[in-house]
Amino acid sequence: LISTAEGGTVGIVEDLIVTEKCRNKGVGAALLEAIENIAVEQGMSRLQLLIDKDNNTAAQFYDKHDWSQTHMTVRRKKFS
Repeated sequence: LISTAEGGTVGIVEDLIVTEKCRNKGVGAALLEAIENIAVEQGMSRLQLLIDKDNNTAAQFYDKHDWSQTHMTVRRKKFS
């Protein structure tokens, strides 16, 4: 995406899913690091993602990896 606020390209992490049997083995951290490295290589100024409000496990994972919560709210409009 192009962000007018950032004045350049930004990325969206749509989904980062690790199966339950593979959790707590560094798989998610490795995937996240790869995503971040690609973003830096491509000159992106930031990455963003969405987490369900009640997904505390995911929130803790991203907190651990220095992702910060924003004060933005999400809106969407779905089309069939």
